[in-house]
Order: sequence, then structure tokens, then C-alpha cells
Amino acid sequence: MDLRPRVLIVADTPALTEDLLGWLVPGGYQSTVATTFASAVIQLRTRPHLVISQLRLGAYNGLHVALRARGGGIPAVVIGEPDTVLEREARQFGAIFVKRDELARERMLAVAQELICSEMAVEAGSGSLASLPALIGGEEKQQVGVPATGR
Repeated sequence: MDLRPRVLIVADTPALTEDLLGWLVPGGYQSTVATTFASAVIQLRTRPHLVISQLRLGAYNGLHVALRARGGGIPAVVIGEPDTVLEREARQFGAIFVKRDELARERMLAVAQELICSEMAVEAGSGSLASLPALIGGEEKQQVGVPATGR
């Protein structure tokens, strides 16, 4: 039995998929990739610990994936081009929005760890999401102490 936290990556862009896999797998995460919204919905049934989705996914988008994930109690991260409306919607759905130009290994690993640890504490009934509002509020860099740029 693999005890590593499970992360579902939803992306149809090979470069983004390769970056995320290259960061998460050596970082200790078991990662699965879905390249469409439909396959992401199927994979959500496996109850991953975290979903990281690309914003643009054909007829759907990463916000649809985030909404489905959060409905199942799974934290979500959406990666996309800067857009104040979409960033606000992501926060309203309880997801973290990471701007594509701020995507970095250290930042993604820190956000993944924070969200998974917070969610596991809630599931165990022994913790709270006290630090999660800072992440959702756009203070990821300060909360996890990781620079927002660089690879």
C-alpha cells in the first residue's frame, strides 16, 4: 500500500504536466494525470488528497474541476494566466489560484503540503483550517515562506 499523499493533476498541456510531475513525484507525492474534464471527474472518485488543475480545459475549465473537488471535500489549486475575475471565482470556490508566471517548484510543494496537511487534520478531527484563509486570501508566499518566482 502506497502511503504517499495522492495528487490529481488535471492538465492538457504537456509542459505543465511535466513540470508538476517533476516537482511532485520527487517531493514525495503519488501523482495521477487527467487530460480532460471528463477524466478528471472519474479520477475524483478515487478521493485524491489534492487536485491541481490547469485553468483552460477545452469546453470546461479548472474552476469546474475545483468546484467538483471542493464539493467532495478535496482541496484544489487552479493554475492560469492572471485574471482578477477568475482569481476571485477560484477563491469563492475555496481554491487557490496560482498565476502561471508565478509557478515555481518550491511554491507548489509548499502549497500542496499546506493544503494536504490542513485537510488531513480536519479529517482526523484534530486540527483546524486556521492557516487556510491566508492561503485562499492570496498570501501564499508569506504563509509558506516561499518565493513566488523561479524554478
